[in-house]
Amino acid sequence: MITIVSFKWKKDDSGYRLNSGTYTADHVNKLFRSLKRNSTIPFRFVCVTDDKSGIDSDIEIIDLWDKCRNLGGCYNRLYIFSQDMKNIFGDRFLTIDLDCVVVGNIDSILTRNEDFLINKFIGKGNLNQKYNGSLIMMNSGARETVWSRFNFDESAKYLDNIRTSRLLIGSDQAWIQTILGENEITFSDSDGIYDYSFLPDRQVLPDNAKIIFFPGRVDPSAQSEHVDWIKTYWR
Repeated sequence: MITIVSFKWKKDDSGYRLNSGTYTADHVNKLFRSLKRNSTIPFRFVCVTDDKSGIDSDIEIIDLWDKCRNLGGCYNRLYIFSQDMKNIFGDRFLTIDLDCVVVGNIDSILTRNEDFLINKFIGKGNLNQKYNGSLIMMNSGARETVWSRFNFDESAKYLDNIRTSRLLIGSDQAWIQTILGENEITFSDSDGIYDYSFLPDRQVLPDNAKIIFFPGRVDPSAQSEHVDWIKTYWR
């Protein structure tokens, strides 16, 4: 059985600061319910968190690890590339950010069999960024070098310099690309995965839409009163 993993933690004031909103137990609960509505494939759903208050009792809680929280951003999430994940998540898992709305059946996503897939980055300008950490599916232990080569003292400093040059963006996703290069298989709009900011018409869902992500500070909770399909599906 595949494990679907969400993360919710209190922001740390130290280290790299993400330009993102604040996510709540409501985000976790709605994601779980929407995944259940939109899949016929059994899955285990877990939330890795430092605050389980308000999270539905049928959601499995895993205590948030502290591997490098002081570095800020999502660096702490890089631990998913450790061999330890087999004992924590099982043989295969999918991580998904809370800033999304599931709008269609995701069976075709959950049944992909590549050992590693990651969401495609969509952005403006001359960034070299290829990957977005919002959606990752992998066999436990695949691409283990992403974790084993991460140096708590030097890797974040290296990425600080890279971001200053506007070559890469983000924290964990920038490090993933640094280690893995640019040729990994990605999820994209052909799989029904979209970025809300780049929809041609935000009032209308693409015909094949399955998951819409809301990166940055644009959150479904703030948009639901203005867009009918968000009100319909984010519940």
